[in-house]
Amino acid sequence: MITVIGKEDDYAIMKQVQQLKLAEPGMTVMTLDASTDLSKLASDEALYLIAHGDSGSGDIRNLDRATLLNWLKDQQRGVPEKFRGIVILSCYSGQKVTEQLPSLAKYIALGLAGKAATGTPVAGANGYSYGTPEFSKTRRSSVLPMTLSFFFSPGQSIIYSMTSQWLAHKPTHAGGVLHGKLKITVDQGKTIEANLATIQAPERPLRDIATECVKDFTQQVTGIEGELKSIIQAKIEGGTVASRTEYLVSRTSEEAVIRWNKAIKDQYGLFEDFYLWEPEASAFTTEIV
Repeated sequence: MITVIGKEDDYAIMKQVQQLKLAEPGMTVMTLDASTDLSKLASDEALYLIAHGDSGSGDIRNLDRATLLNWLKDQQRGVPEKFRGIVILSCYSGQKVTEQLPSLAKYIALGLAGKAATGTPVAGANGYSYGTPEFSKTRRSSVLPMTLSFFFSPGQSIIYSMTSQWLAHKPTHAGGVLHGKLKITVDQGKTIEANLATIQAPERPLRDIATECVKDFTQQVTGIEGELKSIIQAKIEGGTVASRTEYLVSRTSEEAVIRWNKAIKDQYGLFEDFYLWEPEASAFTTEIV
């Protein structure tokens, strides 16, 4: 079951819903609120929660965790005892906020004791959560880690900070921009700055080389996001998240849908080329009821 808090013209929300629906075509898409009937979850069915996250609390934006837990525990409409588990796809949902404030995923897992069966998993994202083709492989979103927080909303005004974070980051694979553009033999055990230091007799300071790469990334990703926003707001029919999702997954020969799918694929590949995605094993934290 795919449950959503968000608008049908929000490109970030719609990317996640569409990509998850493509991976789980039999699942129903519905709005999540106090009236949502979660009791119909089958024993082999997972509950997905798609929404924006709050960076300060880790909660779903504009929805406190106690209210969410009450919906999940409702005697008539709450989750059944046995189902496959919960995946919270909102940003920051798997991260501990403070010692006194556990992650949203852990709070929900603790709170469902006695309602859901012991051992039921509740997963949350460890960073900024993106709708990408990753869903087809893992049934999870792609995640940017907090150590790359300036990449969450890239822009020309923060290039210096983005570059500093990127230089301190370690490559996640042996290809990407370092190998393809700069012809470096990538060492995944060293930072990007240390990899750049292997360039023989560089013509410019290494930070200038890194800054040029980050500027190129920012220009490309800004264009992709603009394309996604314009398509979902003006080209895709439907007055609800569910109806626009159906349009995106069923009308694949439409020019707007072709452009939408290409933009998502391009964004996924661009972030991969810059080693930004958190590895699958650490992208989500899973807590147990």
